Amino acid sequence: LSQAIQADARIVDELRKRQQEIQNLINSEKAVRSRLELFGATDAMGRMLRKKLEAVRSIKRSNYARDNQESMNELTDRQIDIDEKLENLNNIDQYSKQLLAQIPASELEKQEVGKVSAELDRLLATQKKLLESLASVYQQYSNHLLELGSAEAHYAKLSDDFEAFIRGKLFWIRNTSPVNFQHLEDKLKAAKNMLSPTRLRNSLTDIQRGFKANPVIPVSGLLLGIILILFQPLANSRIAALGQSASHLRTNRYYHTLQAIYYTVVRSSGWAVLLGFSGWWLGRIASSEPYTTALSEGLYTAATVLFTVSFWRQLCRPDGLAHRHFHWPNNIRRKLWVELRWLKYATAPLSFLIAFTLAVEFTPLIPAIGRPALVTMMIALMIFSWRMLNASSPITAYLQLKLPRNWLTHTRFIWFPLLMLTPLSLAMLSIMGYHYTAGLITQRLLYTIWLLTALLLAKDLFLRWIFIEKRRIAWQEAVKRREARRAEQTDASTEECDSEIMQLEEQDSVEFYEHISDQAQHIISAILMIGGIIGFWMIWSDLLPALKFLDNVQLPFTTTELVDGIPTDVHITLADVGVGTLVAAVTIMAAKNIPGLLEILLLQRLPIDAGARYAITTLSQYLIVAVGIIAAFSILGTQWSSIQWLVAALSVGLGFGLQEIVANFVSGIIILFERPIRVGDIVTVGDTTGTVSRIQIRATTIRNWDRQELLVPNKEFITSRLLNWTLTDPINRITIDIGIAYGTDVNLALKLLAEAASEQERILDDPEPLITFEQFGDSSLNLKMRCYLDSMEFRTRTRSELNELVNRKFAEAGIPIPFPQRDVHLNTAEPLSIRIEQPDQHDVHKNRKDKPE
Repeated sequence: LSQAIQADARIVDELRKRQQEIQNLINSEKAVRSRLELFGATDAMGRMLRKKLEAVRSIKRSNYARDNQESMNELTDRQIDIDEKLENLNNIDQYSKQLLAQIPASELEKQEVGKVSAELDRLLATQKKLLESLASVYQQYSNHLLELGSAEAHYAKLSDDFEAFIRGKLFWIRNTSPVNFQHLEDKLKAAKNMLSPTRLRNSLTDIQRGFKANPVIPVSGLLLGIILILFQPLANSRIAALGQSASHLRTNRYYHTLQAIYYTVVRSSGWAVLLGFSGWWLGRIASSEPYTTALSEGLYTAATVLFTVSFWRQLCRPDGLAHRHFHWPNNIRRKLWVELRWLKYATAPLSFLIAFTLAVEFTPLIPAIGRPALVTMMIALMIFSWRMLNASSPITAYLQLKLPRNWLTHTRFIWFPLLMLTPLSLAMLSIMGYHYTAGLITQRLLYTIWLLTALLLAKDLFLRWIFIEKRRIAWQEAVKRREARRAEQTDASTEECDSEIMQLEEQDSVEFYEHISDQAQHIISAILMIGGIIGFWMIWSDLLPALKFLDNVQLPFTTTELVDGIPTDVHITLADVGVGTLVAAVTIMAAKNIPGLLEILLLQRLPIDAGARYAITTLSQYLIVAVGIIAAFSILGTQWSSIQWLVAALSVGLGFGLQEIVANFVSGIIILFERPIRVGDIVTVGDTTGTVSRIQIRATTIRNWDRQELLVPNKEFITSRLLNWTLTDPINRITIDIGIAYGTDVNLALKLLAEAASEQERILDDPEPLITFEQFGDSSLNLKMRCYLDSMEFRTRTRSELNELVNRKFAEAGIPIPFPQRDVHLNTAEPLSIRIEQPDQHDVHKNRKDKPE
């Protein structure tokens, strides 16, 4: 009981502290809001908000939530136990008798039963009072725990909201003055004061104290960095050896690529580990001296940038991953290898200066050091982007030559100027005084580069694995064929198989990559797209509070919403339009990729045919589009009551000009459900026979045997006659007409035709071929051969082979196939009348003028 009372008192104290912290946080937020309203978006307010943001971040959120949950679970178990005991003590007399009955009669004399019973009743009554008191304390303890949990949740929400508010305001407020060369001397003096020897000595004191407290950590980090630097020559040789192994079929293994990635990381991380570990350790030992914290942030950021650029450069080294494993175009790889060298030495020290001056206590250093460093870094990135992506660069040439229809090639006039303007815009932001904003966006861009690097590596690793497996299987099959031919002792066939194996070994890997199926590439692209969307959201989502100002930009459109139960006209804001546009873009991406991913990952594993799979994927695409449209209009505040007039107008339009479009759309839905035709079916529409390749909203595409595509409105398949060769049974019949000369043995000819049908392996035995003597023709005896095939795939080839076989058998048997004959009779009883006419002179003159010289 005393322990429960003490625990309850401790929880009450914690509750008071948390309530006080909540009140302090509320007061701090009110003060910040009032200062913003009073002073506006000034440089001083920007610096004050930076400090507040650091203060909110530095608040150590306790583990009360987890501890309280554990205490609550334990308390619940105890309360259940107490309730069970109190339930037994509701009738003390009965419970006492039960306890006495459990005592053996030999241990209790009869004269002592009454005395023991009275004492037992007294003890049980005392226990009941204590348990009731304990239950009351536990109930109070439980209530206080619930209050503390509620206070913790409230405090967490307030701190998150306050941080989001500061981020949203800080993004659009200057944290330093714009460029002004008139006060350059004062800024240099301020920077000199910030970098005083006293601060440096204080930082050195922190380093000495941290080293003395635990020398193992800094020494371990230093040794690790030195070992990685000394290991670089060995890493270079291993990367080259693995690259040579990957370029030969017999030694090519997937784990070689994984080893090459490991050695590439090792080769890139020597100096980066030294800088990054130093920055991490300085941040760990930093005391009240901000100089140490600033050094920590600068070193850590420089290490991140250095590793990123170094990894990309080592990725493109000769015989490296991009060269031998991923088979990037050599001109692009060599260009990256050259350009990333100077970019590495330019960006690493500049990123250190930028991060160092962004420390909250070192804002006076921004005009003198931080801003020039950021502007210089942006100029370096612009130069690098121009050299890599200008009109004469290898990347642009590759897009135009290899991917002329790709969206990247078609939209280059959009993304290339935007890419060049991005670093220029960040430099201008810093020059205008928005240095914190520029630094924050630069940091997110660095994280985005990491994400794109990871996605690119993942894609190349997937393709590499598929490539190795396909090439290994092809090589094994070629070896098996060679061994089989050797067993048959056919020298010509063995030489042919040896030639095939040599071609596989010498085949260019880039050409082999091009034969990877679209299905595999679609799966990889869909998976990477999902990962990219998640990654972009994680990187850029914390900047969303900066877009809160869009809620204040009202457009001249209103919608009706319920506010406190009252219908109220609310203006549509620019934020609503932005979110609606984003939802529409996501809907388009989902409609293009999710149905295909659904078919590849799920539908192809189910026992359904291709037509059913196509129907399901098409309907799922329609469903995604419908849900996306509803969601986008809902975000924009469009309700049924506000679009009734539009629906009425569309109804009138449908009755006139749009009825054919709607009829085709509805017919397309009927086709997908009823499935009179399916993708892959062979159909005849009018005088066109071909394969159904697509069933779209308005029309169905039929590709004929000349590879021409015929667009047939969906309505035609519902309202007109249609011949489907493969609807329920793919078995089809071919008919061959043969004429033999008069006087030929017909029975022999029929027998030879039956032999030809039986020798053709594609002709079915059931139904069996039917060979008949049809009629006496003008110049031949007409026979007809009817044979059945199990599919339409080899129909034309089978007809040709069957004609060739019949012709050979007839020639061997001496059965002639006659030419068409026609008897012409001339009446010679009278002389023939012959008349010669002289042409008109005018016509002769005209013909001479028209005749070319």
